[in-house]
Amino acid sequence: LLDDLKTLPPADLKTVCQEVLRRSGFEGITIARESSENCVEGECIFQKNLFMLPDVMFQYKCVEELIKAEEIRDFRCTMRRRADKGMFMTIGSFTAEAKQEAQRDGVSPVVLIDGEKLVGMIEKFKIRLKSE
Repeated sequence: LLDDLKTLPPADLKTVCQEVLRRSGFEGITIARESSENCVEGECIFQKNLFMLPDVMFQYKCVEELIKAEEIRDFRCTMRRRADKGMFMTIGSFTAEAKQEAQRDGVSPVVLIDGEKLVGMIEKFKIRLKSE
């Protein structure tokens, strides 16, 4: 399934990621900007209960390379004053430094979803890929 994800066009991958968010309990999913074919940023709300609706920003990078700590820091700068939490998704993976940066004390946490975890979520939610 991961190999299939890697062959999808960026627009289809964006749709898959939005569907993963939707089925995970997020609402109001909007795309804030698409900086390139390979990077999408957006915002959503996690509907856990009616009294606490944390704003969440997400970034999806359609790249197979390792995501570095600098990219997590840049994303967190984008999050400032706009979101309580962040989520960074990729079909690739993250360096050890990026994983440490995502959970660094004293800053907003960033949940990391690599290709393997994304595949697990797609399977769990039984999301069909467009190319099938």
